[in-house]
Amino acid sequence: MEKSLDLNQSETVKEITVTLERIELTSSGVTVYAFGTLPGYTSPQEPFVRALAEYRVDGGAVRQADSAAMQYLENGTRFIWKRLDPIPSDAQELIFRISTITLSFAPDKPDELVGSWEFKVPLE
Repeated sequence: MEKSLDLNQSETVKEITVTLERIELTSSGVTVYAFGTLPGYTSPQEPFVRALAEYRVDGGAVRQADSAAMQYLENGTRFIWKRLDPIPSDAQELIFRISTITLSFAPDKPDELVGSWEFKVPLE
């Protein structure tokens, strides 16, 4: 499937708001862009150290996404998952779920949050 979807879907879990911004689908793979914010976030903090995700296409098998690359911005953090498997051209729905976000306010004791920031994306 070859297309770019601008989504701007938001979910808040355990005071972390994540917005699924965009998904780029190409024949070589999928890239997912999301944006996360915490209450009281002030730049240049780097509160997020890891974000793990998984995805499913049309109710198929769950596939793991690598940990997200991160861009720390003035108003939050952009998460970027690259190299997800290509999506078939006849697929109808992608479910993308961020399963774990690790925060790092104390370097010796990171706080791992298991949540379910889940986004259902129609592909038609």
